[in-house]
Amino acid sequence: MTWPVERDSVLSSAQLVSEWDDSGEGEKEIRDTLNTLTIDEGRAVVMARPDELQRVFGAEGKTLDWESEPWYGTKYLVERFDEEFVSKVRTNPIRCATASQLF
Repeated sequence: MTWPVERDSVLSSAQLVSEWDDSGEGEKEIRDTLNTLTIDEGRAVVMARPDELQRVFGAEGKTLDWESEPWYGTKYLVERFDEEFVSKVRTNPIRCATASQLF
């Protein structure tokens, strides 16, 4: 097992679900954390070989401006989300379901 399990639960512990927060404080903390994950505070990372990215973006006539990180010289590319995408995400944010909606 990758975590401590009581002896009588060794065979079933991976499949059993138990309540972890009777007070509701843990759920509140998780929801507060999830509410901070906004388009303005987030970052997406896409990894690909440079020739693949050039092929995809080259079709749009875009020139890629690669940078190198200082330690290993790994090439990377930084781009901002376009405003159309950002406005769509701001007007249609993803919301988490409440426990009452799930059960």
